[in-house]
Amino acid sequence: MSQQNECSILIVDDSESDRAVYIRYLQAEKNFNYQIIETDTLEAALESWERNHPDLVLLDINLPDGSGLEFLEAIAQTSATPKLPVVVMTSQTDTRSLLDAMKRGASDYFFKEERNPDVFRRCVAHVFNELELSRRLARLKQQEILSAEIALRIRAFLNLDDIYQAIVTEIRAFLNTDRVIVYKFNPDMSGLIVAESVIPPWEPSLHAQVIDKCLRDNQGIAYQQGKVFSVSDIYDTNLTDCHVQLLADFQVRANLVVPILLPHRVGQTNPLWGLLIAHECSGPRHWKTDDIEFLQRLSVQLAIAIQQSVAYEQLQNELAERKRAELILQKLIAGTSSVTGEAFFLAFVQNVAETLEVPYALITELDEDQLRTLGFWASGALQPSISYSAVHTPCEYSLRDGQFYCEQLIQKLFPKDLDLVTMQAEGYLGVALKNHEGNAIGNLCILDTKTISEHKRVEAIAILKIFAARASAELQRKQADEKLQQLNQSLEIQVKER
Repeated sequence: MSQQNECSILIVDDSESDRAVYIRYLQAEKNFNYQIIETDTLEAALESWERNHPDLVLLDINLPDGSGLEFLEAIAQTSATPKLPVVVMTSQTDTRSLLDAMKRGASDYFFKEERNPDVFRRCVAHVFNELELSRRLARLKQQEILSAEIALRIRAFLNLDDIYQAIVTEIRAFLNTDRVIVYKFNPDMSGLIVAESVIPPWEPSLHAQVIDKCLRDNQGIAYQQGKVFSVSDIYDTNLTDCHVQLLADFQVRANLVVPILLPHRVGQTNPLWGLLIAHECSGPRHWKTDDIEFLQRLSVQLAIAIQQSVAYEQLQNELAERKRAELILQKLIAGTSSVTGEAFFLAFVQNVAETLEVPYALITELDEDQLRTLGFWASGALQPSISYSAVHTPCEYSLRDGQFYCEQLIQKLFPKDLDLVTMQAEGYLGVALKNHEGNAIGNLCILDTKTISEHKRVEAIAILKIFAARASAELQRKQADEKLQQLNQSLEIQVKER
């Protein structure tokens, strides 16, 4: 049975025999795993709604201590949508109450006299699917907003501790879970919790050193391959005893673990940097697919932020005594920090060309063997977007090898690239834009009509590498936004068609 079809139902009816009939109908359903809660009064129903947060309510209009309409009015006050997750159970003769219930937001109704199990099950399944689709669409939109907010915070901070804390705080609040941490591996696969957001009464674990022999021996390889680890209940799964004990020591009952991968780290063959982890401490929890995918997307943003911060730190160390380089970096950050998306690409090519004093700067997006300019600065002005084949160009080598440098005579090296002749190019320096999997998705390059000296290459390559991480993040975000918009449009169409 699919976990996506689990559904908790609150049945509110003062007739024990009617409740037994509904339960029998529901338990015969093969496509859903219904978790059923029973109450027989209005007061008990409201208490159960607050305590259990059921997915769906089967509500009798006539209750011994009040009307089902009062229940609808009460839960409507805290509902984010006008349609409530309620199926009204009433008599065919009580049409007035039925109309009042539908006006108050009930999703559907069922006449008690029908006693048709197939009709009953279809009604419940239809309402649940409708509500789940609407909830998923709303949650995807919330995720989109939160992703954008986190991306802005990452751009605003170069200090990793600030970035860590912003991410764990936002994720914990969004998932409404007890704890979220960033866990960083040491070379021996022990680790340190470097960031945490946790709510009382659960014990903080920030800066805790962890030695997990089970992880080192078993799961480390799986995490290196990008595998996500999701546990709904540590006491009801195939975890080893040592792993269960480790989690219990941190008061964990359910957890969701996503690897943070940094491919192509200098001097490192293992891409696994750390883990982004959500903990549910108060009890078991089923982690929804959308939330798992959301955490995966944020782990990619975090990896990009780490790479950006590390590259920035390396640049600071390498160019600590070079005042010009510091001024260049400050100017580029000032010129690009307040813009995103397409505006970033345009601002960057202009700023990098003017700062490095070269006539040409390009940022391109790779589509098969074609490159399309997202930003193109030439001879003192922004140029319209163009597309060209990467084959037989210096960009082909940059995409293949990660970077490419030609001090002079670039036209002779690439005689089939006639654009180099048009630009009167002499020197070239390019850096590939890569996604979190290490695949080239675009290129960032500068060209000069004069020789690009080794001194200038050292200065420029450090700058380009830093902003290649930012450009890659913007390009991946652009591509992710396009996919998310397509998904949202598809879901909206489905909602309208129902």
